[in-house]
Amino acid sequence: MERGDCKKLPARDFRDVLVCSARDAHAGVRDDFLDLLDFKRDAEEDQGNPIFFLLNDSISNCAQQAVSGEIEQVKFKPLPGRREITVLARLGAADLTEAEVDYCQTHGASVLAMQLATVPRAFRFIFDGKTVKGEPGNPPMERGAALPPVTRVIVPYLFTAADKAFTIRVPLTYRILIGEKLAAASQLSPMPVCQRTDLACFVYPAEHYAGTNLQAAAIEITLINSKDEHACLNPVRLPHSPAVSQALPFSNDYRLGDLTWKYAYWEGATDANRIAQETFRAWHNGRCYQLAANIAETSAKTRAPFTDKDETDVYQEMGAILEGFRFANSHTNER
Repeated sequence: MERGDCKKLPARDFRDVLVCSARDAHAGVRDDFLDLLDFKRDAEEDQGNPIFFLLNDSISNCAQQAVSGEIEQVKFKPLPGRREITVLARLGAADLTEAEVDYCQTHGASVLAMQLATVPRAFRFIFDGKTVKGEPGNPPMERGAALPPVTRVIVPYLFTAADKAFTIRVPLTYRILIGEKLAAASQLSPMPVCQRTDLACFVYPAEHYAGTNLQAAAIEITLINSKDEHACLNPVRLPHSPAVSQALPFSNDYRLGDLTWKYAYWEGATDANRIAQETFRAWHNGRCYQLAANIAETSAKTRAPFTDKDETDVYQEMGAILEGFRFANSHTNER
């Protein structure tokens, strides 16, 4: 049963009642719940709260006492004269430190948002044709609300360059390629989204768009061989590509994090594949740094299209990560 769905169950008097899955959100707190709806009885008598299972999630509220929970699946099993209802959920809780509350308030619901570790739990109930009651041995509950176990806070990984020159927050869902591991980038797409010479490459979880034309996407950080700032910010040639169909020069100032960078965009394409790159360059401490958000896709008609909106969404997510890039001598404290 999916969220928002209802399942019909036979009542004792041969009518149908409903078990419904729903979600409510208010003031940074989200509730997932299941309730038993019997419209005839509800109209005839006060049945009180029909909710028999409730999960809270308050992590986006950034309160010191945080909980996280979500219903993953609801299963129904017929038994003689009754129905067994099994609720599979994940839940957890933690007391946030002052620094964690500050981080939560800073990053909100972005891709770099804080999370709570959750653990799987199974709750079983019996519908006897009139009411729903919890089975003995269920995980702890109080008045229908599941009580989450104490887990831990999960903050996106703070990647630090080998020479300590910069840091950047990376979501745990991204694959980090550095050093010898960069060789694996050639397997991601025919037009590579990472290079062996990169300082680091963070691979987007492309399984979000499985079955579409998206081949790979990644953030790459590169040290460009330039003799001075002018050569860094005014390259004499476009990026290497079989064909460059569109390019904008490094001419626009772009505020990224706490530093002004030069921005450029280019596309390269062959008959079967395309790569697009949003690129940022800065001259810092006598070195030329390049940050890039790359998307590679195929034009194969046998796959679902990777739409312009999809591309925009992926770029926005990678852009939010790039906003967290900081040089070691930055005047802005990383939080």
